[in-house]
Amino acid sequence: MSVTESSSSAISSLRFPFKLTKDQIEAVDAWTTNGYRGSIIYSTGTGKTEIAFECAKRAAEARDDNSLFNILFLVPRIVLVQQNINRSNTIFIVKLIVPILTA
Repeated sequence: MSVTESSSSAISSLRFPFKLTKDQIEAVDAWTTNGYRGSIIYSTGTGKTEIAFECAKRAAEARDDNSLFNILFLVPRIVLVQQNINRSNTIFIVKLIVPILTA
């Protein structure tokens, strides 16, 4: 099995160490229903990262092929980049390699 083939199945087999709330599930469902497109706009500390992980998992599961699956996090502050790396690295087996672009 190639790295590409195992990438899409890896996210599908993850068991996240959190449960989404009802409103988070509704946000993920709305994003999925909208063709896997849209913005998740929530206040600080409401679980946007957890919503994003669930969205990525569902998008990966919906794919017909085993091509590489990329996830892009856009954040307005550098400190949020590190927060996402730390949270991701506690959940995913493969550690993230993140280039940081600044203006």
